[in-house]
Amino acid sequence: MTPTDLLVATEVATLKALAAAGRRARLPRSQADRMRGVPEHAVHTRIRIAAHPEQCERLLAGAWGALRIALTGRMPDGDITVVIDVCDGYARELIVAGRPLNRGELSDRVQAARHQDAHI
Repeated sequence: MTPTDLLVATEVATLKALAAAGRRARLPRSQADRMRGVPEHAVHTRIRIAAHPEQCERLLAGAWGALRIALTGRMPDGDITVVIDVCDGYARELIVAGRPLNRGELSDRVQAARHQDAHI
């Protein structure tokens, strides 16, 4: 797997995870109405859906299964777990901070994980 392929896969998976969090957010009707037309992956940037990373557990439950499937056979299982942990931690930070995904930040984090483990 090329570094570019890995970065694309992690970006798509992180956007899908943020979209899942946006769909699962429990919003009062007045807030839900204001979110109409907002892309699901951006809901957390308009309204606070979690104040702490631990509160993201329900929002991100099952979000990384497709990434695990996509990476299986392309890198060792332990490396896949590292990549998923990087993406999960980053998604939690974005949700809590109310920030959108930044391709450069995600790339830096994935690259740092790659340098820590030469297999990734």
